[in-house]
Amino acid sequence: MSNDVGIFVAVITGCFTLVNGYFLWKLKTTTEENEKSFNHAKERREELKKLYSDLFVMFEQAIRMARTEVEYKLDKEMSTTNAKVRLLASPEVVEKYLECTDLLEEWSILYFKATPRRTKNPDGSTTTILQSPDPTANYKEPERDAYKQLQIALDILIKEMRSDLIKGA
Repeated sequence: MSNDVGIFVAVITGCFTLVNGYFLWKLKTTTEENEKSFNHAKERREELKKLYSDLFVMFEQAIRMARTEVEYKLDKEMSTTNAKVRLLASPEVVEKYLECTDLLEEWSILYFKATPRRTKNPDGSTTTILQSPDPTANYKEPERDAYKQLQIALDILIKEMRSDLIKGA
């Protein structure tokens, strides 16, 4: 009988060890999966944060370049940003982004038409050419309206990007 008790204790101890090992293994794999998921979500959020701030900077640079009549040198940057936005951003952000790019193009064309022509002098300075009657007068009001629409659309885009970042947090 004491022999049976020893075997019974050994079997119970063995079963407890197996069950305990299984639970420890399951806990460890679940913890690792949760950690991987958390790290992936954190990386994605950081990637979106960088994309959205780069996107805002790109719009600001484009507006500044148009206003100072500097030749656009954002072609490669805009192409890269377009690809990233279409791949990474939410559909709502993509829609607002495309709307803003259309409005930026419309505004920059009107701004160019509403601004008096400037010529560069050999010494590097610029001269503004004013004419009478002003050929740019017909474009000034549409340019202001287009700029207001662009700013409203950019504000909506920024709110959408913030919302997207908060949802992903």
